[in-house]
Amino acid sequence: MSEKTHTPGPWTVRAVPNVGLVGHTGYAIDFNEDQEQVVDFVYEEADAHLIATSPKLLLALEDAVTILEPIGEQIPDVARRIVGYQRVIDQARMK
Repeated sequence: MSEKTHTPGPWTVRAVPNVGLVGHTGYAIDFNEDQEQVVDFVYEEADAHLIATSPKLLLALEDAVTILEPIGEQIPDVARRIVGYQRVIDQARMK
């Protein structure tokens, strides 16, 4: 069985009209220039930007864990945090 992976980034936010609510704008999160979407409609712009940034956040957290692992061998509090960070990574990677 192949490993499940998320749609590769970068993801971008694009304003889209809400046809159900005249004058209300929502936001799509696209993963390519053809406007194929990871998410088709988010109500809040701040939420849309957080979602669109999630592939970069995942990579940053994975990088941080790699950097912190040697420190965690010496400092128990750092080791405990790494365990929590790894749980978040595993959840995002569907492990």
